Amino acid sequence: MTYFVNVTPHAIRLTVTDGDTPRVIQPSGSIARVNDRRRVICHVEEIPVNYLKETRIRGLPKPREGVIYIASSLVARFAAAEGRTDVIAPDTSRFGAIRDGQGRIMGVRGFLTFMPEVAA
Repeated sequence: MTYFVNVTPHAIRLTVTDGDTPRVIQPSGSIARVNDRRRVICHVEEIPVNYLKETRIRGLPKPREGVIYIASSLVARFAAAEGRTDVIAPDTSRFGAIRDGQGRIMGVRGFLTFMPEVAA
């Protein structure tokens, strides 16, 4: 059996079919992030433009059989670059996000992977 572990700080509200009661996937308490370094490369209208160099993922558990980790898109992209097939991200694109009248994301219709195959 495969199950999700949410390594974001937010509850994920998943509604696959319109009208369905959302499935809520609560945060696990472990938060995966990408460590970064940045430096200002220039200013545009006195606003700094930073060069961002990501260094490594922290807080992402090691792969476990039957577990798919839900992380931010940035973490999922870096995990895919490291060959991880067990990390996905909420689909917050215009096709995947469910928004309220003010444009705030209230839930998602599915997930994104940055690998051709997910270890499901």
